[in-house]
Amino acid sequence: MASKPSTTRSVRDQGVPDGLFRSCMDVIRTSHTKGQMLRTLFIMSGVFSDKLLYAELLTQFYVTTEALGALIDEASEFDLETLEKYKGFHLDYLSDLSSLLGPSHLAQIDSFKTPSSLKYIQALKENASHESLLAGIIILWGPMVIGGGAMLYPKVKKAYGGECVKTFEKFIGAGREQRRKEFIDYIDTVGSRLTPSQFSKVVDLCDTYMKMNNEMMIQVKRRPWWFKWGVGVVVSVAVGAVIHAYTKNPKK
Repeated sequence: MASKPSTTRSVRDQGVPDGLFRSCMDVIRTSHTKGQMLRTLFIMSGVFSDKLLYAELLTQFYVTTEALGALIDEASEFDLETLEKYKGFHLDYLSDLSSLLGPSHLAQIDSFKTPSSLKYIQALKENASHESLLAGIIILWGPMVIGGGAMLYPKVKKAYGGECVKTFEKFIGAGREQRRKEFIDYIDTVGSRLTPSQFSKVVDLCDTYMKMNNEMMIQVKRRPWWFKWGVGVVVSVAVGAVIHAYTKNPKK
């Protein structure tokens, strides 16, 4: 099986040379690697065995994706073209959170918001240009379309049941390669219409938003019930080491 770095490189190379997709993948490479480490540590620390831990993590991506969706709705002239089918998929996050948390889900979602997710939402709103919307789509939608949704679906379904996987249903089943190609082609096609300064702004904002993704994961507070025992101590040390490395060199 291909390693994650080689898989990421293979996906990156599906974009056109010097195109927007490759440029964005290149600029987020280090942050993406750190994000993969953080996701691995979440699995180690119980994200598929503790429903509230998973819900808190899912909330961070729900609230930011919801903010992005609202901004896309407001920008009526922003054309999603082949990605129109993904518009509003933040509602699928909300459906899963309702199933996970029950009738009090809205109050719990509000309590789960972290300073980093609120900062992320503010950045999306303050940068509400077409370049920012495009960067947000690359960072917040891209991982789900490119393969993360299909990868997570069976794990979440096994852990929490079929009523908690609405988030991933648009990204599973036949046509995965076609969905990936459509996404990459869309990014490169839109990128080809940008001025050099607009192109650079999208790339810079992708770098910013990818780092914010990682910051949100770092600020998730819940730990599973068994975390006080020996394995929890080991994982805690590992999590602490990654957080220290990330916060010590946040710009890398």
